[in-house]
Amino acid sequence: MPDNKIRSKSVELLAHALIGQDSSDTSVSDKSTTLASNIEQEIFSQHGQEINNEYKEAVRSHVFNLKDSKNNLRNRLLNDELQPNAFAEMESNEMAAPERRRSNEKLRRESIRESMAINDLQPMKRDLEDPDAGRD
Repeated sequence: MPDNKIRSKSVELLAHALIGQDSSDTSVSDKSTTLASNIEQEIFSQHGQEINNEYKEAVRSHVFNLKDSKNNLRNRLLNDELQPNAFAEMESNEMAAPERRRSNEKLRRESIRESMAINDLQPMKRDLEDPDAGRD
């Protein structure tokens, strides 16, 4: 797919996520299209004005977080409480709703705890050898 089509599709996906349930409200639709275009332009600039996997993943992540009904990013953008360039610069963890952030942090901590299980903390064989053995 040519770059122009990918960028147009990215704007369309962002606009659709911003419109949400307000598809009949033309003022929301117009503002959403403008915001989507500004967000996409900033994401494109951040990725060296190249269409690559990182660009595509950034667009998908922003769309996903806008569609999250527990996340207030959409309303903050539409109410001018969050600027499109600031939103475009956000990483996934910054965009996540507080509930999702808590869940992610809990999973991260559990994973660390599991990876450091007592059974895994056995001393290495070299640590069990007597360093003075054989030095007579």
